[in-house]
Amino acid sequence: MRHINVATIAFVIFISLSACSTVESAPRAPSYKPRIGMTMSEVENSGWGAPDEYNRTKLTTRYGKTECWFYPRYNRSLCFNDFDRVVTISE
Repeated sequence: MRHINVATIAFVIFISLSACSTVESAPRAPSYKPRIGMTMSEVENSGWGAPDEYNRTKLTTRYGKTECWFYPRYNRSLCFNDFDRVVTISE
């Protein structure tokens, strides 16, 4: 009969219990950056999140209406077209 080390038994119990843990890790923020063609909701779900400021007044140009979002923390702004798609990303 083989003798099993107490440390080995403790290690096996620890691994078994840690595998059954119900602690959930916090969801990680997406790391991707907004790109031309993304929708407003895709931009909000990107690593940049909701805008710090935005121009709610939709600017009407010969190309349609435009709404701009501003991200001072990234020194960037995004403008969306009538179809809620990113058409420009500026510094």
